[in-house]
Amino acid sequence: MKVSRIVFTLLTILLMCCIFWFSSKPADISTEMSNEVGMFVGRIVVPEFNEMPESEQQEYAESIDFYVRKSAHAAEYLLLSVLCSITLILWFREHPYLLILLGFLITVFYAETDEIHQSYVPGRACMLSDIMIDSAGAAAGALLTALACMIIFRRHPLKK
Repeated sequence: MKVSRIVFTLLTILLMCCIFWFSSKPADISTEMSNEVGMFVGRIVVPEFNEMPESEQQEYAESIDFYVRKSAHAAEYLLLSVLCSITLILWFREHPYLLILLGFLITVFYAETDEIHQSYVPGRACMLSDIMIDSAGAAAGALLTALACMIIFRRHPLKK
């Protein structure tokens, strides 16, 4: 058995576990985590952020909270789509573009089940808008994977 199959399978499962773990956080903890990311972004992109009063730093972090959360949704599902697709291609080899489509569908299904899971977490909800953002991220991941496959397979056709 090829090591790459095992590595990509484990990476895919690990990312699914991370997504589940993040979704298991109650709303107040999730907000804290997003706020920390907002503060980190502020330190990187806002000149003299560290010299600003703490209240202004907090205000900045809160002002970008929506974008932080939605970007995280899209990014994690983009990555999951890529990993899932690559894992399927490594295991099954034939019809890679159908496997990419299957990887996309599995990722969207996982997004749906994760949103349902969130509805049981205190202060969290199942939101159709998040499923749509997750699905857009998954679609971007599938397109990137397909593009990479086109380039790679043009130079190195799949061996059976």
